Amino acid sequence: MDKILNKRQIRSILINLICVKLLFMYPRGLTQNSGSAAWIQVIYVSLIALILFSVSMKLYEKIGLKSVLALGEELGGKPLKIIVGVFSAWIFSLCIATTVRSFPEVIKMVLLPVTPIEIILLVFGAAIVIGSRCGLVSLAKIHEIFLPVAAVIVLLFLGFLLPEINLDYIFPILGTGEKNIFLSGINALDIFGDIFALNFLFSYCKSFEDAKAAGYQAILVSSAFAIVSSFLFAATYAYPVSENFLFPFYQMARLIQIGEFFQRMEAFFEFMWSISILLYSSFYLYLICNILRETFFLQYHEPLLIPVLSIIMSVSFLAGDMREMLSNYSWVGDVIYMTAFFLPILLELCYLKKRGESD
Repeated sequence: MDKILNKRQIRSILINLICVKLLFMYPRGLTQNSGSAAWIQVIYVSLIALILFSVSMKLYEKIGLKSVLALGEELGGKPLKIIVGVFSAWIFSLCIATTVRSFPEVIKMVLLPVTPIEIILLVFGAAIVIGSRCGLVSLAKIHEIFLPVAAVIVLLFLGFLLPEINLDYIFPILGTGEKNIFLSGINALDIFGDIFALNFLFSYCKSFEDAKAAGYQAILVSSAFAIVSSFLFAATYAYPVSENFLFPFYQMARLIQIGEFFQRMEAFFEFMWSISILLYSSFYLYLICNILRETFFLQYHEPLLIPVLSIIMSVSFLAGDMREMLSNYSWVGDVIYMTAFFLPILLELCYLKKRGESD
């Protein structure tokens, strides 16, 4: 297979996968757990994510550019490859399911209140399928172009928010306590769960060094953004009022007013966020279908796009509204981060042990 993705494209994809959730509901979950110390919790889980990713990359240095599917096949043949492939597709389906469920509802709430949600969902689903049909190369190039634009908008957004902060709100420094931050707070590792996608991009990378550097840079950039954004949120809204906002970034964007003529900063936020989510969903739908194609030795992935997305949408809407989904399916984040960081390490260790025995 041709090595078609450069380091910048891989990094752009990974940063968008991680950061799009931070623009959505994640600051709320962090605040609910740690209160005014949400930003400390982010620093903590960022360090753990870097350590676990470093362990995985050290093992990969001895293995080379082998995806978890390839490792599964070499360890247990086709049966284990199918198990790993189906499980990985399910994990990525969980990632996209929350977006598919929540985004149309947010659009209806803040932009199109009189439009039936079925119409919004239909248009959203069609856009995801069209984006996925463009293929990995096109999606990677769009990510590469879009990310700098999004970064400028976010930096402006954070800068304009500075006059609204009140440093008194970040006290007490340890928020709801050390136990919540450093024990139950470990669940926030699911912020970086999307790094799991890198394990399926190896075969498209020009070199292992490019893949490794892109992974490190994505975690560092995303963690910096998460720390700053969670700190600003904690300093803008006092706890426990802050835990009541379902969409923290949108709420903060509404505070920004620039002079007398421009008082709708959230319009830029909605534009950037919508494109980011469409790229996120299109990439994951492509990745899920491509995993299923490779797992079951199919020739094409395109015929799977509409059926797979239809199943994901149908299942996600069975979970109830957004608040019910967040409260009843909190285990989803735990499954995602444990898979993202520990499944590759487990397969790598088993592969190295088997290769050592054969040598």
